[in-house]
Amino acid sequence: MSNKTTEIEELVQRALASIPNHYNPDIIELVFLEIENDPILFQDYIALQKIFVKKALNVWIAKYTKKITGMQSGTRVQAKRSKLIGSYTRLFV
Repeated sequence: MSNKTTEIEELVQRALASIPNHYNPDIIELVFLEIENDPILFQDYIALQKIFVKKALNVWIAKYTKKITGMQSGTRVQAKRSKLIGSYTRLFV
């Protein structure tokens, strides 16, 4: 993956560090919830929007969540808890 997205990968790693069950099928939504609810992560997310458009940033966050957890894509569902995304792909081991 591109070096330009290293900061996104680091953001995902920091968010995942606060989530006890990395293998939850809703891990992508949980990462966005963690970013949304943690003031420092959210500030970094907003800063990254100055480099990447929101849609691209969110796609990269999902890709890195999948890569870091080593999970596989499942079905696409509507996000019910996070305000940062409208939908996400559930992941499975």
